[in-house]
Amino acid sequence: MKAREREMEERYKHLELDNRSLQKKLEQQANKNSELASVLIKFEERVKHKDKKLEEAAAAESALRRDVEQKDNMIKQLEKTVVERENRLYQVTSQMEEMKRVQEMVAKLMSKSTSTPAS
Repeated sequence: MKAREREMEERYKHLELDNRSLQKKLEQQANKNSELASVLIKFEERVKHKDKKLEEAAAAESALRRDVEQKDNMIKQLEKTVVERENRLYQVTSQMEEMKRVQEMVAKLMSKSTSTPAS
């Protein structure tokens, strides 16, 4: 009977050691899990921060695209205006040249009429 009691005591001690070892491992794993949870939270915060920056960048890009589009439209309108004014300038220049020729012809006629004696 004593041998059986010693065997049971040895077995009990062995089970207690196993239990302590498992509790220590469980505690270590819980600590690792806490550390991982902390790292994960920080990672999620960084991801949220980067997502926010991406949203801000997308909004800024959209605003810049609208601005570029407006400026492109303005440039097209100004180019159209320049072409219209160049055409108008060409017309006015042509008219002025024609008027100059007419003036020269009138001046020649006037000089001829003043140089001929009146009858």
